[in-house]
Amino acid sequence: MAKDFPLFATLRILSVIIVQTAYVPDEYWQSLEVAHKLSFGYGYLTWEWQEGIRSYVYPLVLTGLYKFLSILGLDNVNILVITPRILQALLTAYADVSILAWIRNPAYGRSPWAKITIVTSWYLFYVGSRTLYNTIEADLIGIALAQYPWPNSKTSGSSKYLVWGGLACIIRPTAAVILLPLFVYQIVTSEERLRVILKSVIIGSFAAALVYSVDTYASDRSTFSPLNFFTANILRNVGSFYGEHPGVWYLTNGIPMLLGIQILPFLFEIYNIVRGPNRQPYDVLMMVVFWSTVFIFSFQPHKETRFLLPLLPIALFWSAGGLSRFERSSVKQTWGRAQTFVNQLSRFLPWILLISASIPALYFGLVHQRGTLDVMPWLSNRAKTCPDQTRILFLMPCHSTPLYSHLHVNVPTRFLTCVPDLQTVPDPGYVDEADLFYADHVAWLAKEFPETKPDLLYSHIVHFDVLQTKLDPFLKWGKYSEAASFFHSHFPSERVGSRVVVQERAASLTGCSIGTA
Repeated sequence: MAKDFPLFATLRILSVIIVQTAYVPDEYWQSLEVAHKLSFGYGYLTWEWQEGIRSYVYPLVLTGLYKFLSILGLDNVNILVITPRILQALLTAYADVSILAWIRNPAYGRSPWAKITIVTSWYLFYVGSRTLYNTIEADLIGIALAQYPWPNSKTSGSSKYLVWGGLACIIRPTAAVILLPLFVYQIVTSEERLRVILKSVIIGSFAAALVYSVDTYASDRSTFSPLNFFTANILRNVGSFYGEHPGVWYLTNGIPMLLGIQILPFLFEIYNIVRGPNRQPYDVLMMVVFWSTVFIFSFQPHKETRFLLPLLPIALFWSAGGLSRFERSSVKQTWGRAQTFVNQLSRFLPWILLISASIPALYFGLVHQRGTLDVMPWLSNRAKTCPDQTRILFLMPCHSTPLYSHLHVNVPTRFLTCVPDLQTVPDPGYVDEADLFYADHVAWLAKEFPETKPDLLYSHIVHFDVLQTKLDPFLKWGKYSEAASFFHSHFPSERVGSRVVVQERAASLTGCSIGTA
């Protein structure tokens, strides 16, 4: 296990260097922004933290990192941005070697392809170094799977997986959905049921006490985030405010995106498992995947591929099995004229997997949606140069960019919010601020910046290029001019453009030498 760690650590650190694009706002707003506020005393907490549905356990780890860097005098914005990703990358690397040890179990016949499936997982490369709750949840689930008492494994009879599973549930309560079938299976098959149940009660009680203590301390009020999370996302279905998808979305979109080309050996292995006589321990794994995706996750209207990330270790287990099965079949003399083709294909499979994974990993990591990150160093430099005069307005879909974790300067900022209706009885006509702006930007701007009060104008406005013509009259009146532009995406939409544009109001920066930022 130890000998493989340098390889995976190198791979995940490489992803820190290569992956320079934005994915989802939670990568910053539910981790780095919270840690920055706790560490340096300024920042912004989204409605989730005000409602107490997120646990402070993960942000406090990052807070400790920020405090350590500050003590060393290394709280430079570039270091503050990259070090949490390095820490996350190393945890993912440890999860990699744990998953590898599990897949390599000789009893399952997957050893030759175990490492290849992990290395060529494009989605794992894309998110493995991101400070997402889903990433750390997946890491902890992967480690738990390696510690689970599988039949014919060295961990048989062990309950160590409960510790890692408990940590996963602390970070993100949805981990319980994946762990529940495994726990039930252990209870049913174990000869020490009472001992397993007792251990689970002790570990669960400790986890609950820990999350309650940490959240209450950090939020300065009595808070139990797992209960609040369940109430908001399950009972009140707040997540649907951010979009709804059909029930089969995970099967038709989520899993194919998660696996990429590895969906072929994944499906091939499932097909053979279903029709094969010896399905242990596949039954419980099948139960975990389909219980999670088909029954629980699919019933939630709001769906995202990243929500399936904790299932990726199981998917890679099956992909490795499918590849091993295909390789074994390729040496049989039962293919007739296709035998030569199959043999050649088997030889080139590692390269096919590597190339097929590299294309999306490089494109989504280096190109797609990078403008909202590239703009932040520019703004940070301006803010450092002119801290007293800099005020930044983001006229973009809410949370399109990071904020103080990437500025690291305490300057006034404003962005369009998208807080859902949190009333006990939701208002069917409720519209958030971002939707109000996009529905009638003229009215919104007139209300926020009356012509009689030009002093309310911000020094900088950040927007996507799709708003340029709509904003032109306002920008002309405010005497703004384009100061910078950053490529963002080849696939613009109604609200998200191909470029991120920064407008600067020179009148706001009088007497400030802004140099060539």
